[in-house]
Amino acid sequence: MNRLLISLAAAFAAATATLGDEPGSAFPIKPVPPHADFRVAVARIIVAPDRTDWTYKPGEPVTFRVAVLADNTPIEGAVVDYAIGPDLMPGEWKTVAVPTGGLELDGGSMEEPGFLRCKVKATIGGKLYTSAATAAFAPEKIVPFATDPED
Repeated sequence: MNRLLISLAAAFAAATATLGDEPGSAFPIKPVPPHADFRVAVARIIVAPDRTDWTYKPGEPVTFRVAVLADNTPIEGAVVDYAIGPDLMPGEWKTVAVPTGGLELDGGSMEEPGFLRCKVKATIGGKLYTSAATAAFAPEKIVPFATDPED
């Protein structure tokens, strides 16, 4: 029991030793070596279109909202790479810093029925995290473009 308490006290001291290292930051998220004996924050990237039903009429603009969190707290100064384009098609990757309050990305629009996807990735604490969101343009009007074979 004594060893457990000493181990917990050491982990707490190591975890709190970095607090306040960065000006204006109450709790900076820092990379932790893989051999660390204490728990590392759980990071997540959240991406969502600006409509809760994710559907749009052709020609309507889409805004994707992005947040980078560690234990449900925004990570200050997080940098992400993102690409926006038709689903299953490669988009141009861009890099941007995400403000603590989140980021809004102009997704543009689509003139034809289909899906527009926003892919986001970031390396946090040495680990790659990815996320994506999709906006549907007139999904009820999407028709197959391939035909079934005769046999």
